[in-house]
Amino acid sequence: MAFLPRLERVAQLQQLPENQDKNLVPVYLDAVADLDTPVSVLLKLREGQTHAFLLESVSPGEKIARYSFIGAGPLKVVATGKGQSFEGDPLVNLEREMQQFRTVVLPELAVPMTGGAVGYCGFDAIRHFEPKIAPFIDAQKDVLHVPESIYMFFDTVVIFDHVFHSLKIVSHCRLDTGDLAAAYKEATSKILAVNAALEKPLARTSSGAHANAPSTAVPIDLEAASNVGKAGYMGFVDKLKEHIVDGDIFQAVPSQRLAVDLPKNVTSLDLYRQMRAINPSPYMFYLDLGEDFQIVGASPEMLVKVNHERVVETHPIAGTRHRGATDAEDDALTTELLADEKERAEHIMLVDLGRNDVGRVAKPGSVRVEKLMQIEKYSHVMHIVSVVKGDLRDDRSVYDAYRAMFPAGTLSGAPKVRAMELICSLETERRGVYSGSVGYFSFSGFLDTAIAIRTIVVKDGKVYSQAGGGIVYDSDPLAEYVETINKLGSAVKTLEKCSAHMASSTHPPTRAFIFPFHCKRRPPHRHDVPLPKKPPNDRRVPSNPHCPPAQYMARADDDEPLRRPGRGRPRQRPPPAVYASSPQPVAVSTRPAKMKMASLMAVVDGGESTSETVEKGNRKRAKKSRAGEWLPPGGTSAMMAPASILNPAPPSASKLRISSLTTIATPE
Repeated sequence: MAFLPRLERVAQLQQLPENQDKNLVPVYLDAVADLDTPVSVLLKLREGQTHAFLLESVSPGEKIARYSFIGAGPLKVVATGKGQSFEGDPLVNLEREMQQFRTVVLPELAVPMTGGAVGYCGFDAIRHFEPKIAPFIDAQKDVLHVPESIYMFFDTVVIFDHVFHSLKIVSHCRLDTGDLAAAYKEATSKILAVNAALEKPLARTSSGAHANAPSTAVPIDLEAASNVGKAGYMGFVDKLKEHIVDGDIFQAVPSQRLAVDLPKNVTSLDLYRQMRAINPSPYMFYLDLGEDFQIVGASPEMLVKVNHERVVETHPIAGTRHRGATDAEDDALTTELLADEKERAEHIMLVDLGRNDVGRVAKPGSVRVEKLMQIEKYSHVMHIVSVVKGDLRDDRSVYDAYRAMFPAGTLSGAPKVRAMELICSLETERRGVYSGSVGYFSFSGFLDTAIAIRTIVVKDGKVYSQAGGGIVYDSDPLAEYVETINKLGSAVKTLEKCSAHMASSTHPPTRAFIFPFHCKRRPPHRHDVPLPKKPPNDRRVPSNPHCPPAQYMARADDDEPLRRPGRGRPRQRPPPAVYASSPQPVAVSTRPAKMKMASLMAVVDGGESTSETVEKGNRKRAKKSRAGEWLPPGGTSAMMAPASILNPAPPSASKLRISSLTTIATPE
């Protein structure tokens, strides 16, 4: 395997004057990834690990960003807050920890992150940035019991390149050990370990879609699940409007939280997989922070980004409409949103707030609005979005930029401090992760964080999701409540779809046998499953006039394989019968088409399949094929998983019943 850069070049990089303050050099291995996805890579890497992450991105217009980042098994995990090892300012602690990692930036490895601190900083951490807010947060009830921040430090990550369908496994060679060759070997050993994990077949996961005891799909009662309810949220709006009339604030952003039980046999990764399909967004993330704590999100809004050129960037989002049912309705809602004076005024105010926040750490005269009031559309809602940028001052760091922007004005209000005081006095429960940030601080100085909205928190068997809306002078309480429900739409739909998928799924077979046999003819039984009528153009399979059609019946309480009853005895034995360990009987019919070959295929747990192929009366065993699909009778599905098929055994010994079976035909 070719590791890059080679040891000789690493030694040269160490001697360069500009790298004298660096102690890490990234080392990487390129691999083809046309058979992998970011989710499959995550599943392989997190096996046996308690902490992992996946960061993905889809820009508006459903364009997939070039890179996805995956990691598992961090060097260390640092949590802050009450009861944690560090209870002070999380950024002070984070900056101190990150000083241990200073990496050389390779021109040929032009990616935002090769390693760094990945995690979240919750809204409640504002008590350390703005001491005036601390008493209000201390008075709130802590429902989620999560740390104020958690960051996982990764020196080995997988970078998925969607443009070239490749991946890079990156680790880091330390330059300060005194033995460069040994440090280089240690880095390559980590890469080889990750590569070995990726080359293994994907193990069958305990996904809710294949649970033994499916739960019942029940629509979420939003009023019962909310911590304030409709009347309570509308009361927030009325009280904040009074403060606006009094000149206390211009805007504030109250919120409501939904809390429901995690559906039985549904995992946090199931939620992420559904959410990424329902609501593709610029910031999609899955953080596994331990056995009882995961964060799943698809956020549309950046909090702050600082690139390698030290450009500070933020994207204020304000102004919302639900998506239209048709293109015409969608266009009409877009026009209405851009023409709404209330929405425009609110957005301009928050753009000014963003310019002010960026200006606190940017060089004088460098703050600019590069995009103003453009519409971005997502699965359930559309927003007005602007882009504000500035050049970071030489005496300021990425941590200063983060502190200046936190929390986003779009999730607090204006003026920011007074708006947060009012929000915390109205909301009796701490926000926790919501309206904080999720993202990473890279070893190379790159910062990229999203606002924690459209986010699901899974904690101790409960699922939490929260949303709010900006309140101004002429806000309508009912309309503002409806806006929060629209924003919660992706989370609610994710939960309901996972639950519904669970209720409609059965456990797939874990074993299957395919073998020929002789059986006695018997009369029909009352438990026989009726077969569909044979199509007019159907031909017998195999193409032997003395062989009965490849149609079978199953009986739920019978261990003996049965062939279709009919008059007369066949002049040759029937085609192979198929058994599998599923309690559901399945009737199978030949495909109505001219055939030169047909296969009876049973697919088993994990994705390997074996087919008995019958061609011109001669049975030929097909080779085992990897990554077969779970096939419903006569159809296909998108679920894939590898496994093996056991050796054939007699029916009396197997005690199994007919299960998922399909006929595959090749037209002439």
